[in-house]
Amino acid sequence: MVKYRPDDPSIPHIFTVQGHPEFVPGLVGRMIDIRDEQGIFDTEVAAEARRRAGGKDGSGGEGLGRVGWAIWNIILA
Repeated sequence: MVKYRPDDPSIPHIFTVQGHPEFVPGLVGRMIDIRDEQGIFDTEVAAEARRRAGGKDGSGGEGLGRVGWAIWNIILA
């Protein structure tokens, strides 16, 4: 995404995102489980990761809304 500055169009603001559509909720949940089983995550971190991975309605992580709003803030700024 490129947004040109109104005061100086020769200086663009450039925003890029690399999405990972392969990280569906089931896969992310399994990754959390493995890290929990291996001791990479302690109990509290694993519980928080599971909470955040499901999102508000269980269809995806809470980052979905955050990324969307961050993009809108760039567009509208």
